[in-house]
Amino acid sequence: MKRQLLATIFGLLVPALTALAAERVIATLNDPSGDDVGDGSLVYPQRSEFQRGDLDLVQLRLVREDRDYRIEATFRNPIRHPSTIASDAGSETLSTFARRGFYGFNLDLYFDQDRVRGSGNVYTLPGRRAGIDESHAWEKAIVLTPRPELMRQQLIDTVIDTEKARDRDAVAARIDRSIHFATQVRVRGRMVSFVVPASFLTAPRAEDGWSVVALVTGAKTSIEADLGFFDQSRTPLERLVLGAMQPASGRPRETFGYSTPTAPSPIVDLLAESAEAQRRALQSADALTGTPLGAAGAALASGSARPVTSLLAQPALPPVQPQPAAAQALSPGSALPSAAELVPAMPAPPAVAPAVPAGSQPRPAPQPEARAPSRAIAERLHQLQQLFDQKIISEAEYKQQRQRILNEL
Repeated sequence: MKRQLLATIFGLLVPALTALAAERVIATLNDPSGDDVGDGSLVYPQRSEFQRGDLDLVQLRLVREDRDYRIEATFRNPIRHPSTIASDAGSETLSTFARRGFYGFNLDLYFDQDRVRGSGNVYTLPGRRAGIDESHAWEKAIVLTPRPELMRQQLIDTVIDTEKARDRDAVAARIDRSIHFATQVRVRGRMVSFVVPASFLTAPRAEDGWSVVALVTGAKTSIEADLGFFDQSRTPLERLVLGAMQPASGRPRETFGYSTPTAPSPIVDLLAESAEAQRRALQSADALTGTPLGAAGAALASGSARPVTSLLAQPALPPVQPQPAAAQALSPGSALPSAAELVPAMPAPPAVAPAVPAGSQPRPAPQPEARAPSRAIAERLHQLQQLFDQKIISEAEYKQQRQRILNEL
């Protein structure tokens, strides 16, 4: 009997001890409590679904497991479950769409894995309206968001629309090589943990030599797919907010508010050494700097910079020379610009037309080929149907978007 009992205990302990032995804590990074005000001017949405502290990141932990990485983010308040919140899209609760156990926030992580100045990407994802300092240019980004399938779909569709690409699989592969939308998520009290495949995040340089830029934004609880029927004066990439709440003046109900003369960054909390450091970084609109995961990550590695990895350019293309922000946002050969660079620039003075010899007619400037309206609408309806078929959007969202498209006819 004793032998059987010991064998049972041993059988239970061995898997647990093996799992613990396979885990390796890479970094535990603490963030000040009470700094979930962005640059100091943000106020929470004026509704009961949001309370001060809900988006206050206080700790970030990176753990290496046998075949994966596990990232744990702890917030000041217990994380609210979407099943208790009614959806704006219909009679369902938010858990119909936000199926990962949370609804209020997005967490972006931008990892600089080689620590070579200027090697990597210096933009943040659309809707964040920030850039990253070239000394922390990142190779891999991880996004924790309540609706990861929709966000990934929106980003792919927007890049395709921006560069007029025809090979959807190639665009998706380029994005998936550098950006991971977490889907394996677990919420426990104040902590949310999520799994990232080691094949995505593993790099030649050891993890203690990396740095990370971590930021929190409010997540839109009712997300409309940008299918091209909004502001036509901006490119699809400029319009995309990728699920991030954009601050509005005053004390609004649906999003974060502010009372300053100009709109602040939508970043609610930034991993920083102090609340004052966060305030200075977001007020100055300077490029964000990362936090080293270990002593080796505190210094830049030697070596020459590699070209920036681009979401909007084929990997084989040469690096693009710097351009004005507006041109950079439109060029198919450019890197995806930071949201700060997407702020509309002042129009340039009209160029003086060259003199035309007497008796000759000026040659008209070539115009970009425009898609037939009926074809464009058909493409958007097809895209909308795909989102609904894949259960990425709800029936109410599908009907709303379909009616908007049909109204244009």
